Amino acid sequence: MTTRKTFKNQEDAVAYVKELSGFYKQVLLYAVVNVFFIVYWLLSGEDYFWPIWVILGWGTPLFFVAVDLQILPKSIQKTMNSILESLPLPFLKPEWETDQLNRIYKKKNVKSEDSSLVLTKTMAHKSTVKKAAPSAKKVKTVAASAKSKKVAPKKVASKKASPKAPKK
Repeated sequence: MTTRKTFKNQEDAVAYVKELSGFYKQVLLYAVVNVFFIVYWLLSGEDYFWPIWVILGWGTPLFFVAVDLQILPKSIQKTMNSILESLPLPFLKPEWETDQLNRIYKKKNVKSEDSSLVLTKTMAHKSTVKKAAPSAKKVKTVAASAKSKKVAPKKVASKKASPKAPKK
């Protein structure tokens, strides 16, 4: 895995900070919930330490998110990276993303310079992108084309509901 501490642009850095913030919120929630379960276990007097299943079940994914965000100590990070890269799962390797992007570019005959910018923005904001209403895009397009042609944009007549007379 490659380090994510160097960023190509400001949007990538902003996306990383948002991911990091979300991770720290999850860790805080993890700690609070697990402390509650441990205290409950202690007060209940049970012999079997059942909170271990919550700790392991929730902690394992958090650990892998920490590996992905590159926030662990370097020795742990190197060990985890070598383990993940040695697994027979190609999508865990960093070059897999590049290979997939190249395949997409070749299939669609897209120039990598133009599409990489769009793809980077999409990937950087994958969790925060809000789709604009299609009608808003059409209105802007019509207005922009009207300005370029120096033609007044067409006004759409709105249909008002006419009150119907009651039948006698």
